[in-house]
Amino acid sequence: MAYRRPALPAEPPPSSSPPPPPPLPALSSHPAPAETAYKVHTVVEAACLVIPYAWAFGRLRVLGKIGWGGDMGVAVVVLAATLMLQFASLHSTNSTIQIRTGYYRPNAEPGIVAGLLLPPLVTASMMLAVTDPEMSDYFALFLKLSLWFSSLEGARLFMRLGSGWTRHVWATVLVGVCLTSLTSRMQIIYGLGGVVIFKAFLHMLQSWLRPSFTLGEALVVAQTLALLFIDAVFSLQSKLLPQHPQPTLMHRSEMNVFMHALVYGMLLIGIALSPLLRAISQARLDGQTQRWMVLSGFFYVAVVALVLFIIAPWTQLCLGAEPFMWTINFVLFSGFTRPVVTLYWASIIVIGVTIAWLKFPETTANSAVLNWKRKYFHLLATLMFIPGYIWDPEFMHLAFSVALAVLILFEYLRHFRLYPLGQPVHDFLSKFLDDRDCGPVILSHLYLLVGCALPVWLNRIPMRMVVGGLSGMLTLGIGDTMASIHGKRFGRNKWPGTAKTVEGTLAFIVTITVACVTISLLTKIPLIPTHKWPEFLVCIIFSSLLEAFSDQNDNLIIPLYTFAFLHLTLL
Repeated sequence: MAYRRPALPAEPPPSSSPPPPPPLPALSSHPAPAETAYKVHTVVEAACLVIPYAWAFGRLRVLGKIGWGGDMGVAVVVLAATLMLQFASLHSTNSTIQIRTGYYRPNAEPGIVAGLLLPPLVTASMMLAVTDPEMSDYFALFLKLSLWFSSLEGARLFMRLGSGWTRHVWATVLVGVCLTSLTSRMQIIYGLGGVVIFKAFLHMLQSWLRPSFTLGEALVVAQTLALLFIDAVFSLQSKLLPQHPQPTLMHRSEMNVFMHALVYGMLLIGIALSPLLRAISQARLDGQTQRWMVLSGFFYVAVVALVLFIIAPWTQLCLGAEPFMWTINFVLFSGFTRPVVTLYWASIIVIGVTIAWLKFPETTANSAVLNWKRKYFHLLATLMFIPGYIWDPEFMHLAFSVALAVLILFEYLRHFRLYPLGQPVHDFLSKFLDDRDCGPVILSHLYLLVGCALPVWLNRIPMRMVVGGLSGMLTLGIGDTMASIHGKRFGRNKWPGTAKTVEGTLAFIVTITVACVTISLLTKIPLIPTHKWPEFLVCIIFSSLLEAFSDQNDNLIIPLYTFAFLHLTLL
């Protein structure tokens, strides 16, 4: 029987805090045999993340970009603490970990290693790619913040998962190394401010959307939102206080300004209008049709007002130009390529969504059919995004920002069932749900877009590798899609402890390799230098193993991991 999304209220209750957890079960030193089963897939997942993490920080230390008394010390302690936490998780059940860390997505590994190590790994890999001294200093600040976030969250997890006096020792060490890494008053200000922002985002995810995430996914999303938001604050600060000391003074492209404004502007709309959204949902539930329609109209008017009077002025201040006219000139009057690409994207969207709406069944008892339905949009993303990025990387950067803002708005409409689009959007997306979409929001389509967009947004800063920007599209649109389809159709040999197959993993490796060769031949762009092919294959093999053994959402974890590993292997 196919998975059906469980019935959920259209909105969280006014008090969105999760219920208090039951008493914590003890982590026995002699657990039952079922609890002590050696989780091969968990160990392989940890190895896939620990190896590049150690490699990245080792290279930073060798190059003299970080010192033992500062960030390197924090990185080592974070790694050691993560391994200790992972060891504890191997000797306890998922339910025990979920109770001790809070209620997250059910029937999934907690993802402690990915949550604590992946964000610093990505930041360290970007710092390795930077050659400009000013940009290197800027990334050094963000690396310090990311290590702080992981260290302090590791301390919190030790207090939850640990036992006896050892948890207090580890928590003290993790907090202590953060404090000893501070070398200036400015770093203290940035560090404390960054921690507050990170904890605010994490609190919102845990309070409102907890069942939609694993612990690791929540940590990765919270760190990503916090670091990009801090960058947006620095961008605004550089305009308001141009004489402020470095490292906040750094040139940002217009694409980054729009990314900040669109993504965080849309999140601001959801937070600012949350009382109105709850009132709309309640009116619908109470059968007050006229009130429901009127309040929905107020929401649309309020969105327009916030865009015109808050988001647009913020964008204009950071951009130095009127944002709407700038966008029109950028798209329509900068050559014929961008209008053609826009028409190409519009055609793919209209045709693809029409086919999905008319041809895909509402329900299916065949998991292979559900898999085809979900991977159908991965293929559409490949057709849209790879040509778009090859033709015009800057336009692709802007388009991703606009698309993510639109999808967030549509999720508001769907979740709170706003008139008239909320219910049709909900009915359409419900055709593609699997067991990972069990929370109050549907994240798969957002993760797919974010997974393709993040490498483009991050690669726009050093802009040294085309294949780095394509990493999300290659791994999700081609590798993950072909691995899933081929594995379900021809897979016979399953990896230990997972439902993934060896045949699917081989398809992941082969199809990405063939895609890179094909793109290089068609575009005359050497994605992979000839002497770097062995390193590239190592990266793809590690990414395929993480895809096979990780229980986290592939659309979020794999693109970031591949992006970071490509920077380690190809630069």
